[in-house]
Amino acid sequence: MKIDIPDHIANAIGLTEQELLASLVESLYNQGRLSIVFDGESTEMCKEEFLKMLAEHNRRLHYDPDDFNDSIDQLRFSVDPADNYY
Repeated sequence: MKIDIPDHIANAIGLTEQELLASLVESLYNQGRLSIVFDGESTEMCKEEFLKMLAEHNRRLHYDPDDFNDSIDQLRFSVDPADNYY
């Protein structure tokens, strides 16, 4: 989906396209409609940048057991078992 916002409205809002998109996604995140992973992808931010933005706006983190399990899975796939970390 693509949303076109007239220039005069965008100028009145005073946000860049990226800031406006991040604001929309942040709002949907706060409503529980998007996950952390999807948010970062939809705003072209990495997860850390999105979390930082939430913190800067004093937003609560919605991190449920499914998000935790996804994070564990990501860590498992990102570590090479051949590496010796001891």
